[in-house]
Amino acid sequence: LSGFFVKIAQTLSVATATPEPFNRELSRLQDSMPAEPHAEVEKTLAEEFGRDWNKIVRLHPGPPLGSATIAQVHRATLFLSKPGGGVKEIEGVIKVQHRQIRGNLAVDMRAAALLAALLAYASPVLFDDLADVVREVSSLTKIELDFRNEAASQERAREAALAHNMDVVIPSVFTNLVTSRVFAMEYIEGERLNDFAKSARRSEKVRIVHDLIEFFAFSFTQA
Repeated sequence: LSGFFVKIAQTLSVATATPEPFNRELSRLQDSMPAEPHAEVEKTLAEEFGRDWNKIVRLHPGPPLGSATIAQVHRATLFLSKPGGGVKEIEGVIKVQHRQIRGNLAVDMRAAALLAALLAYASPVLFDDLADVVREVSSLTKIELDFRNEAASQERAREAALAHNMDVVIPSVFTNLVTSRVFAMEYIEGERLNDFAKSARRSEKVRIVHDLIEFFAFSFTQA
């Protein structure tokens, strides 16, 4: 799988109607896709920030923290200008879009729409809703391709959580290091929810679910 078809699979991986064995396999697509080599990542950084990009971003060696359909995320040291002059070093992460993904997704979205229509015609009972899923994922994917949308949403969520003392931690966004294809934020130690759920006590799981539901419910009231 690649491109837009992975986006469809990722959507199915969190669908409650999908059987657990399928969910387990499909969830691997969320952050374990093949990553581009550092040289390709550096090309994108140079195109977005200029040939002196390494004066503001220093990638850590080794593989990325994760790689998904649209981008991969690397640990990095970020060099940020201080308001009064000088530079401050911050340990952060930088999300860099895969170089060919825009063109690949455009082709895949057209193919998926055609495939959904053919399947719905061949078996309406099984695939009647597939075209709607493809349209919805296509719409969201086009928004995701511009990281400035994600950065703005994340910063709004962080400000709201802080202002209302929500028990949720959201990384700071470094807006001077955000473009349509690159997105930098602070690094915060954490654990994947799937991994946490394997060892956590029931009371811990209930607390996490409560905090997340409370935050999302609050977010909807503020939208």
